Amino acid sequence: MKKMKKSIVLMATLLISSAPSFAMFCPGNFNDIELGDTLQKVEATCGPPTLKKTYKNDENLPQEWTYFVQIPTYGMPPAINNNPGTLKVTVAFVEGKATNLTSNGIGVGATAICNNINLQIGSTIEEVKKACGTPALITKTNQAAPNGDIPEPIEITEWTYTGTPTVVFTFEKGLLKARN
Repeated sequence: MKKMKKSIVLMATLLISSAPSFAMFCPGNFNDIELGDTLQKVEATCGPPTLKKTYKNDENLPQEWTYFVQIPTYGMPPAINNNPGTLKVTVAFVEGKATNLTSNGIGVGATAICNNINLQIGSTIEEVKKACGTPALITKTNQAAPNGDIPEPIEITEWTYTGTPTVVFTFEKGLLKARN
């Protein structure tokens, strides 16, 4: 029984010690930084980046993407195959997720109209763009949400540290979100 308890304690220790950590090394030195650190802390710890780029990401704003998708013409007469027409497909997004899909004005819960890739309510902007490509039209709004909040674009800052390898840190609202 004692041996079994020791084995359990040993396994638990191994699992805890191998748990994922969000700490990472600075490029060019072995100083630690973590996801959530501020711009100031990263620069103080890692030094100044080679390149700084800041822009506004408005994917969190409510928006509607419009596509004109060619109608499949499998088995149609040649006269129709030469001029098949298009379907108007729209996807409405709130906070980067699809909240409404329509095809020629009719709401659908899911569709595979774009390259036979399934899209549905809840699909992300990235998933829709991968399936359907760049929309013909994007309509954005900064109208108040149901709770009265007016969404604003998120400030994104990218810091590039050149070297081997080149490292890019991405910050959202001044906090470290990713290392590429």
